[in-house]
Amino acid sequence: MKKLLLKLFFLFLIVIQSQAQNNPIEKSTNKIAVIETVSTEQWDSVEIYNRIKGWMIEKKLSILEDSINKSLLSKNSFFVYNKGPFSKTLHGKIHYSLLIEIKNKRYRYTISNFVFHYYKQNRNYAFVPTGKTKPLEEKSAPGWGKLWEDHKKNMQTEIQKLIADLKKNHFCNSKTI
Repeated sequence: MKKLLLKLFFLFLIVIQSQAQNNPIEKSTNKIAVIETVSTEQWDSVEIYNRIKGWMIEKKLSILEDSINKSLLSKNSFFVYNKGPFSKTLHGKIHYSLLIEIKNKRYRYTISNFVFHYYKQNRNYAFVPTGKTKPLEEKSAPGWGKLWEDHKKNMQTEIQKLIADLKKNHFCNSKTI
């Protein structure tokens, strides 16, 4: 009986550890990155460029464009919270880069450079950035434990929403390569 319980305990630990490491790591840079190439047969490169640029304007994303190479770069962020027993408080902001490159009826998006910026309350009870940052690739954050894992899950959720919105609203007939 003890051996069975011990085996179940180790199996449980293995499952938990595999779930915690769901972030896609790019092997060349050893950083978290979401990269996908999408083919759109019905539009040419100019139309894809205009649709993506329109989507970025609609979402109020910052845009740095290179119309010659047909690429769009956006640096964005979203807030993450510390969920307390009664309410949630602002814990920080996760910054990331979104690069979209367009070529031959296809576009490739690369979402990378995830960095957590820590916020705290000042003497007027307003949340302000502290200047402390931490890349999301780090395995642990001393003292934050589960909160750090929650931030990584929130990052995955936000990125999946962004990708789904891009594909759904502007490229309904697209297919992933």
